Amino acid sequence: MTRTLLLLLLATACTGPAKDVDDTGEAADTDTDTDTDTDTDTDTDTDTDTDTDTDTDTDTDTDTDTDTDTDTDTDTDTDTDTDTDTDTDTDTDAFEPDPACDYIDLIPHVVVCADAYTTLMQWGPIEGECPDWYQVDGVSYETPEDAFVANECDATCVYTPNIAAMLLYCDTRGEYIGYRDGGPGQTTEAGTCPELYYYMTVAGSGYYPSHEAFEAENPCPE
Repeated sequence: MTRTLLLLLLATACTGPAKDVDDTGEAADTDTDTDTDTDTDTDTDTDTDTDTDTDTDTDTDTDTDTDTDTDTDTDTDTDTDTDTDTDTDTDTDAFEPDPACDYIDLIPHVVVCADAYTTLMQWGPIEGECPDWYQVDGVSYETPEDAFVANECDATCVYTPNIAAMLLYCDTRGEYIGYRDGGPGQTTEAGTCPELYYYMTVAGSGYYPSHEAFEAENPCPE
């Protein structure tokens, strides 16, 4: 018995441990893989990315703001002080007769100024060599032309009194004055203007070119 056990132990020592057998009858690989992988990956990635981004952004913003503010402040202060002193001293340039001369109103000429018959009074010295001067509505002028310009007169016909007469009109006494043209400052030849009369009657008064024109406009009351 002892001999048999020794033989078995020797047999076991010679053949090694028993191998596992798989279902096919072949011995299974029971050897454990003790080879440790000591190969460390020392290959450092030295490939530096040298591709610099040279693509410069050249897209310049050229969208200039052209929206100009055209809303100009046109609210001008129109409150201008229009209170101008219109009291111009016209006495500076106004004609003044020579105070050393004594004058008298000589002739009341008649001329149309601003579409109305107007008296152009001619003044002359009582004595001496003082010059004549003229007056319209109280304003003195050195010449008739100055008076015409200042009063917008038509110098085509300047009338001078020629005759004064009494008349009986509408059973009432009246009078009239007849004029002839050719007065001072007239620009046309004397005798070329129509006749002119001034009537003063109970029926009416005014300037008329003829007796007939006066009677037609001023009939006697019935």
